[in-house]
Amino acid sequence: MSNPINPFFSVSPDLTTPQLEQFITTTDYGDMGDRFDDLFGDARKMEGIEAASFARVLSSSDVHTILDCSCGTGIQALGLAELGFRVFASDLSERMTHILMNKCRNRQISILVKVSDFRDLQEWGNDQFDCVLSGGNSLSVLPDYAEMVRAIRSMANHTRRNGIVLVGGRDYTVPKRREESVYARGIRLITDGTGASASPEWIVDFRLYGRDRVQVMHTFVRPQEDGLAVERYAMSMMYVTVSDVIAAMEESGLQEIEAYDATGSKKYVDGEWYIVRGLKESQN
Repeated sequence: MSNPINPFFSVSPDLTTPQLEQFITTTDYGDMGDRFDDLFGDARKMEGIEAASFARVLSSSDVHTILDCSCGTGIQALGLAELGFRVFASDLSERMTHILMNKCRNRQISILVKVSDFRDLQEWGNDQFDCVLSGGNSLSVLPDYAEMVRAIRSMANHTRRNGIVLVGGRDYTVPKRREESVYARGIRLITDGTGASASPEWIVDFRLYGRDRVQVMHTFVRPQEDGLAVERYAMSMMYVTVSDVIAAMEESGLQEIEAYDATGSKKYVDGEWYIVRGLKESQN
């Protein structure tokens, strides 16, 4: 097997060891703010894609209310609300929830938004929902498998009887096997506000694969007069496979667990993205 290039030092050779340690131990997307949506090129389009996928999985269930318990900037919540579901949302990042609330106001979409850690969801009190959802690979930012089980149990506790727990995730062992250390997300043109001129911005992910976790650095590069401007936002993520999510759901007492592909239209066989559904059955 070839030796992968260390992507962090290839981006910035003058990084010091403390700086690198700060980058690779980040575990909260909150510091990205509006830049999080820039990762997807067209965030509105992504909302529709994500919502359609989850809606297909939910189509055979009686679901009207959904709690998106790791909502971020609302990629899943907004799309599901526009499909007609009554959506509630929360996230540990106060900054992310403010961004979502601003979107709701600007687009006149009604979503009750709170700041809450999805490992306990105590801000929702005794509220229960037809479905509790965690999308966007949110479980992977947790420190270990035990905390993932804790999060799924919390989700189940706020799901009504015969309701659904949904997890959308990414299996980073797949690109690890491909030795995919650099992933180009795309390029976009940034205007100066008047429309008279525009400059390009490249968005690239650099990945450093470890034994238990992958370090992902979201990197934004754009030219400026004296060289290149570089913004970096790094995350440390667990390898969370479909089997891991199924096992955590079983430990949380969920039943009739099924895994689907990223579109929600086919049973999962393999691949990088997945959706896992678990049923909270009635107690006899």
